[in-house]
Amino acid sequence: MPGRVVAQSNDEWRMFMEGPIGTLARVVMWVGLAAFACSAQASGADKPPSFEEVQAAAKAGSAEAENDLGYRYLQGAGVAKDEVQAAIWYRKAAEQGYAPAQSALGGLYLHGVGVPPDAMQASDWIRKAAEQGDALAQSDLGMMYLKGIAVPQDDVQAILWLRKAAEQGSPAGQYNLASLYQRGGAGLAEDDAEAIRWYGKAAVQAASQLGVRQSRQKLCEYRGENSVWCAEVDTPGAFGPVDDLVAAAEGGDAKAQSALGDM
Repeated sequence: MPGRVVAQSNDEWRMFMEGPIGTLARVVMWVGLAAFACSAQASGADKPPSFEEVQAAAKAGSAEAENDLGYRYLQGAGVAKDEVQAAIWYRKAAEQGYAPAQSALGGLYLHGVGVPPDAMQASDWIRKAAEQGDALAQSDLGMMYLKGIAVPQDDVQAILWLRKAAEQGSPAGQYNLASLYQRGGAGLAEDDAEAIRWYGKAAVQAASQLGVRQSRQKLCEYRGENSVWCAEVDTPGAFGPVDDLVAAAEGGDAKAQSALGDM
């Protein structure tokens, strides 16, 4: 019922964390180093900065470096793995308003990594990042509203945030939105065309197997080729023709759009 905050037992919370949002929280933790590495490349650096260089920049107050340092402690990249230190540095960056760190800190609270598990803290930090336009955080927040986890259950807000994430190109947001269109839910009527469209986008854009495998599987199901084609989903190049078809459809090719709609 809209407006109701659902209290979660430990078992319920564990089940929720093993679902899509838990997977997304793990994915979001990769944001830190990727963002910092891209920045280094754009600035002309030949290689990512060393741990010592990042540490010095973080201690000088750079939010970007604090975020990267948190990631390195979390992954044990160039330093002994230390989840508590990871949380400390993510928090420093998050408190400066750095959206990727806010998303990551929310993920730590979701899993109780380096900090005690705390659904309210998780939702607070994820919301801050989502409101800044972080697509992964938007997808997470949408799922929280959908499930009533630490926020009032609200289908309208769920769709709003999932759509924001999907329209930014987030595979997680696209997949979650597609699944709602497929079965009808959260106020959305069943719509095979929309489900196929968003599953296709997720399959094309996903950088992780989260979106690729599951979205391709759904497209296979729509085609009715589960026994043959879906068995080859993980084979390199097996999905190439559909990738090309979706890309052409998105580029405005009328024939491709029609063919995709017939899947």
